[in-house]
Amino acid sequence: MIDTIDLKQRTLEWMGRKQYRSKARGTFWASESSAAYTNEWGEPAITGKCLRAVYYRLTGVKKSNPPGAGSQVVFLLGNMIEDQVCEIWKQMGVWENNSVRWEDKPKNLSGEFDVILNEGDAPYGVECKSFYGYYANKQILGHNEGRGRARHWVPGKPKDEHLLQTAIYCDQTKEDLDGFKIFYVSRDKCDMAEHNIRVDEDGDIFINNIKETRFNMHDVYARYEALGNHVENKIKPSREYTLYPDDETVTLLHSRGLVSASAYKAHTEGKEKCKDWHCSYCDFKDHCWEVDIDDTAAPVGTNAPADAVESDEVMVEIIEHGSL
Repeated sequence: MIDTIDLKQRTLEWMGRKQYRSKARGTFWASESSAAYTNEWGEPAITGKCLRAVYYRLTGVKKSNPPGAGSQVVFLLGNMIEDQVCEIWKQMGVWENNSVRWEDKPKNLSGEFDVILNEGDAPYGVECKSFYGYYANKQILGHNEGRGRARHWVPGKPKDEHLLQTAIYCDQTKEDLDGFKIFYVSRDKCDMAEHNIRVDEDGDIFINNIKETRFNMHDVYARYEALGNHVENKIKPSREYTLYPDDETVTLLHSRGLVSASAYKAHTEGKEKCKDWHCSYCDFKDHCWEVDIDDTAAPVGTNAPADAVESDEVMVEIIEHGSL
């Protein structure tokens, strides 16, 4: 009997099964935050969630690429890590609350804090994140750069999407919490890292006491306001990332150090075509690129692939702008 049971397949099928839930409220989510800025090459750039993807969600477009069983495994591991570190903080006597939902009705914005800790001075929030991969480890944990006397340590920093989300949490709780930590656990290296995030009264964002100069909270909220206008007027936003950057763009990104040598070689040899991960992992990828066809395209400065691009056959890692 046991020989006829494929437990792995049954488990994956169960995790990826269709589930029926109550219809979500039509609020903006902090986890879908983004910001527009000017990059170091003087080009307009976007970091964070594509407005078109959020527009699809808010207007009831059916997901063409919902998370499958593989993604559910990743979610499971992330939730397990959060549960375990929560349990440790409870044993330490610093845990105060977790899974705290909130809503800013004037901004039509909502979210959920992972954990609230209190060590006696002032309570603070914690966002728990897991990660893996060569470039993610370098960015989040920090790394050495250069050679010889020029060799120096580059401190780690959070991923942009985590920074944006947590900055909103900081701004929403300025009167009650002493900022937030983004607490990282590496699933492959088993290392931990933490980054302190604060937002001041002017809306400036600070990462480990260093001011973020690309954008501030006014820029973040401006994107939600623009999204609201799109939804209200039923005007579909333009694409802000490009699923398949063309050869010219890939060459440009490679010259800027944004595409690794191996990924560039595979692309130019026609073995593994570069994909931007923003589009690759989007719930509406096929709908956006195969059904909802139009001529809108992201400018070069906004479609630089980040962290990893997916080839037609395997995953190809590339360098995220600002991570090295």
